[in-house]
Amino acid sequence: RLFADFVAATGGAGTMATVTADVVSGERRTLPLPPASTTAVVDGGYEVQMSGAPAVGPDLPVRFTVRRGGAPVADLEPYLGSMGHLVVLRAADLAYVHAHPSGGTGGPGVVPLGVQFPSAGSYRLFLQFQHEGVVRTAEFTVTL
Repeated sequence: RLFADFVAATGGAGTMATVTADVVSGERRTLPLPPASTTAVVDGGYEVQMSGAPAVGPDLPVRFTVRRGGAPVADLEPYLGSMGHLVVLRAADLAYVHAHPSGGTGGPGVVPLGVQFPSAGSYRLFLQFQHEGVVRTAEFTVTL
């Protein structure tokens, strides 16, 4: 499935829209999700810790702390105008959520987000962050 997020040239942050399209025909084969975990290890020696209580509901706070060598990464860089991007996919039907940081930075290496999980189920989360000019992706599994 292809997802395209966009904002009209005359719009603001509240006018983002997403268009989806299935680009492969035929039977969809699914693989089991990795076990649920609140920690992801990312190439380059990064460890990302997820905290908060993901649950069904609007804009619930979830925080991601990026560490390298055990210390918070204090100099995360903006990527596409934000200190982090979170894509959430529901395993059952690939329902899609895109979240951006909510308010300040939350401290060195912290990316605070307000995430809306639409229903109970298993989800795959992909947090993108940039450091030293490289965009990296931390992956998590959450079951609600």
